[in-house]
Amino acid sequence: MKKKPLLIIPIETKVREFDAKLLLAIVALQRGFDVVLGALWELKFLTELLDRGIFLDKSIAKTKEKWFSRCQQQGHRIAALDEEGLVYFDAETYRQLRIYPPSLESADVFFAWGKDQAEVTSPAVGTLAKRIKLVGNPRFDLLRPELRKVYDRDVAALYKEYGRIILINTSFSFANSANDANALLKTFAQYPIEEQRPGFFAGWTEAQHKVLRSFQEILPQVRERFPEHTIIIRPHPSEGLQLWQELAFSLHNTVVIREGNVVPWLLAADVLVHWNCTTAIEALLLGKPAIAYRKEQPDLYEQPLPNACSFHATNPDELLDMLDRAIQGNLTASPEELVRQQKILEQHIASLQGSLASEKMVDELLQLSQTFVRQRDISQRTVQAMKRLWRSILDRVDASRQNRDQYIAGKFPDTTVAEVQKRTQILAECLGYTEKIMVREEGQNCFSLSVV
Repeated sequence: MKKKPLLIIPIETKVREFDAKLLLAIVALQRGFDVVLGALWELKFLTELLDRGIFLDKSIAKTKEKWFSRCQQQGHRIAALDEEGLVYFDAETYRQLRIYPPSLESADVFFAWGKDQAEVTSPAVGTLAKRIKLVGNPRFDLLRPELRKVYDRDVAALYKEYGRIILINTSFSFANSANDANALLKTFAQYPIEEQRPGFFAGWTEAQHKVLRSFQEILPQVRERFPEHTIIIRPHPSEGLQLWQELAFSLHNTVVIREGNVVPWLLAADVLVHWNCTTAIEALLLGKPAIAYRKEQPDLYEQPLPNACSFHATNPDELLDMLDRAIQGNLTASPEELVRQQKILEQHIASLQGSLASEKMVDELLQLSQTFVRQRDISQRTVQAMKRLWRSILDRVDASRQNRDQYIAGKFPDTTVAEVQKRTQILAECLGYTEKIMVREEGQNCFSLSVV
């Protein structure tokens, strides 16, 4: 019997991508795929042991060039999106940071968030622009009214545990990085922008330090002004926790936590405070007020789209007043502003209505799957089986192979089959999908999903 096509879905940041990638996986299962899904670094390690499939990567930056070459050598085809492609400083900076034509040359299809990203990307890639498909992103499928019920139980649990919430999302992954400084510098050096604009990342880091200090200064005032609320500090997945934990320890009823997807936290909160956060866009789509705290305004390093979706506070008194109005339900945009924001969202994000972004992506992936055969020839399958056996032996006898880099482990904590099964069931129910889905562990934090 001919095998179903295989879709390989890596996840770099669990709290941001896990639910959305599972949603995509379930849609793919409905359309006739088998799926292997898991933590990015472990899944890369596993790819040479899998049948040929479509590897859905998270960007087409220069940092992907070598991996794409290796992936192709293993017989896989490449599709890509850009998880960071919705929010950026300006068009030229985005192209220098995130778009590398040789990487797109290796990808058969590139999924764009919307018209804006496609228009910004196209001038940098020439005739390869025909590979760009306007589909949106599965993360924003989960914001649509028909799918928000995925989070009903999560929201109820948050209300029960924390009561009324002021949510503070931080985005200081350079100034307060969970990674060490040398690793950051090594990463920065890989981007062409450092050659064209020397000091770009140093300036970005310094801007974050200034804004970070303004958040540290305002938190005690917010705590004192709103004693009945729980303040939830939710650091960016790439941030260290210690700085915020030390600050929260000195404040009553203030909690540092970044477990789970941000959507139920937004739904449970009265208001969001942020700087440069994609979460502001999500809040707008969920009908929650977002306040950009801009006491510091490093214009070169501020991102227009989150600001366009937010109220702006430029000093402590303005922020405290806006928080008070938001809690009372009186912080609302004018009808004219709401129309303007809707137009901006439609320009930047496809599939806010109609077919899901996940469905449009799978339509394109199905076409791609018809261009190659999943099953390898007998000699390759023999080599794969030997490699898999050898890996399993090494994993049992070499304890060091079980150790995970602390930074990577923070972005994708260890996950069990039971957790994947539970989340898959909830998402499948919301999609009205009744066929039984089998989840099997393929490797550390890597799972295969198939229809029984």
